[in-house]
Formats: sequence, C-alpha cells, structure tokens
Amino acid sequence: MFCGPDVAAAALLWENTRGMDRGSAELPVTPLGRSNSSIGTSWASSPAVRRNMQANRGRDTGPELQLRHLLHASGMRYKIHWPVPGDRRRRIDIAFTRRKVAVFVDGCFWHRCPTHYVAPQANATFWDTKIRGNVERDAMTTELLERNGWLVLRFWEHEEPGEAADDIRKALQERSV
Repeated sequence: MFCGPDVAAAALLWENTRGMDRGSAELPVTPLGRSNSSIGTSWASSPAVRRNMQANRGRDTGPELQLRHLLHASGMRYKIHWPVPGDRRRRIDIAFTRRKVAVFVDGCFWHRCPTHYVAPQANATFWDTKIRGNVERDAMTTELLERNGWLVLRFWEHEEPGEAADDIRKALQERSV
C-alpha cells in the first residue's frame, strides 16, 4: 500500500479524511509530513473555515431545489446537471433540452453577486483569484451556450424562486412559438 517516508503523512491524511466524514473538528490547516507535499496543504485560514467551505454544495442547493420544486409542480419537465454542449466538464443546473433553455442558480459568494458579495479578508489573493475564475467561467459558459442556440437564464440564490419560475415559464413559452 504505502511505503517509505510518506507512510506517516498518508496515515494522517486517511485519519483526517475519515474524521471529515464524522464532522471532526480536528482538521489540519498546515502541510502534512514534508514541507513540499501538496497533498495535505489546506487553503483554509482555520479549521472552522475549512469545515464551512467543505459543507458547501456544488449542486442541489436549497435555492435550486426550491426552484426545481416550483417548476415540477407546474408541470415542467427538465434535466438536472446536464453537461454543457461543447464542454462536458461544465454543467447546466436546470436544462430544458428540447427548447434549449439553460437555467443557472448562482450563489452570491461563489459568483460575486453585485448586491451581496463581500470579499474575504483572510487569504484575499486566493479568494480573489478563485472567484474571478468562477465569474470568467460563467461568462464563457454563457457565450458557449448562446453560440449553440441556447437561451441562458441566470438567477441569484437570493432571488425569489416564484419570480424566477415565472421568468422561466415566460421564456419557455416564447421559445415554443
């Protein structure tokens, strides 16, 4: 399995991985073993920040589930987490494939909401680069979809799900005519 000087580092990593599943507060925020090892280096400024960030979901978020519930209850059928045509590593949150309507529910922090985004003070350079990359990727995804004939609708997580559902209904009606 493991051999050499990395045995202790691998064992500690395994222990910490198991601990994360149990919600352990004992998570490392410093490099494991050797100083040049990137395996155990944490990007978080503290164990509490690390736990909070790991708990964030990339899909099936609360606002997304609320919106999907409203859409489904009104009789609309859709695909969830559908691969973006031309870039299968990116995903559409809610896709109406026949009418080519892509819906994204963007988180205020992760996608730099102009109303609610507050830049973190700790690890400011890391977070600025990360969030800027997310925003650029959003723009490239929108451009790619529009080039392929899709209508892209983006909603912020703080927007009222009922209003977003109404906007989606209207867009689908316009695309079907």
